[in-house]
Amino acid sequence: MKKILINLRDNWIKYGFETLVVTVGILGAFALDNWNEGRIESALEEDYLIGIRQDLIADMDQVKTIIEFYIPPLNIIHMLEPGFEKASSVLDIETTIKHDFDSLYSLSTIDTISFDFFRLFHRGRSFRPKKAAYNSLITDGKSHLLKNKVLSQKIQNLYDESDPRISSLYETIKERETILSSTYSYEKFHWNYSTIMNSGNKKITADLASFWEKTLYYCQFMEASVIEMKTIIKEIDIELEK
Repeated sequence: MKKILINLRDNWIKYGFETLVVTVGILGAFALDNWNEGRIESALEEDYLIGIRQDLIADMDQVKTIIEFYIPPLNIIHMLEPGFEKASSVLDIETTIKHDFDSLYSLSTIDTISFDFFRLFHRGRSFRPKKAAYNSLITDGKSHLLKNKVLSQKIQNLYDESDPRISSLYETIKERETILSSTYSYEKFHWNYSTIMNSGNKKITADLASFWEKTLYYCQFMEASVIEMKTIIKEIDIELEK
């Protein structure tokens, strides 16, 4: 023991330096590991944001296609039932947006002769948001990687609140379609725009207006969702530029 103490006393600088080298090496390894982990997480965050951005762009294109399909029948109903334009409120996340039918959906001309009257009794296709990137983010337990918590909350609100709200409204439209189709099973195949205008049947125009009022809401909710998407995409672009 005495020899060990003497050896330590005579070589303390050497042993101290060796200990320091080992300690610095260990700390350096930890720092390098943390740095590498940070780089990996930043790369993953970027991948998720790029994926969500691509999905949102596809969703906006989908909304545009769906609304374009609905515009002709909406205009037909608007001509049949002028009061239809009063259905013009959209509840957005932060505010109520007032929409004027003419500024958004009105067509300057519409061919009522060749228009397929059957379309007035049927809904178009539903909005099916692309959620691959968002679902992966959640199921992989990686939502903490999104450093911008305000942006993260906006993304969550879009996918977990706005999209389900749109889907719920579409289910209501489906239910009304079933009732409308069974009630007017003859008219939807044999009537046209001229027939309904000359029939004086106020009930069928009122029922059609009620059905398409929900469809108008559906379009407007999708429009509000697009506003959210554009905001999110803009903020994602800012994050990707950092």
